[in-house]
Amino acid sequence: MNIPVDVTEIRLQVTHLRTVKNEEVIVPNSAILAGHVVNYSTFASDRGLILHTTVGIGYAVPWRQVEAMLKLAAERTPGLLREPQPFVLQKSLGDVSVVYELNVYVDNRTTWRYGIRNCTRISWMPSTSMGCRS
Repeated sequence: MNIPVDVTEIRLQVTHLRTVKNEEVIVPNSAILAGHVVNYSTFASDRGLILHTTVGIGYAVPWRQVEAMLKLAAERTPGLLREPQPFVLQKSLGDVSVVYELNVYVDNRTTWRYGIRNCTRISWMPSTSMGCRS
């Protein structure tokens, strides 16, 4: 399972999880011990958790403009931390566009579940005002 869940109860043989759709999932502890677990909430409150989204922008748009546009999108998105500041990475060169990754910080697990959807949606908003077309 590679979806965000909350642990609601840990018993001797099974662990009860709640999904974002409010579904209860019961997992045998042997399955948990046999795999790896990523705990997103451990360091989120003191160090922040990084969310990311990718976007492809045409080669004609200078990278400094892309970086400014994506950081503006993060600034306009509610629920994201202002410090540490968001950062942009160039991920790959495609046939018709450069793929960039916007990385932002959140400080609680509720925000990280829903924040990335907002970040993806709002990241296109400043593009027309900055001379870009999506």
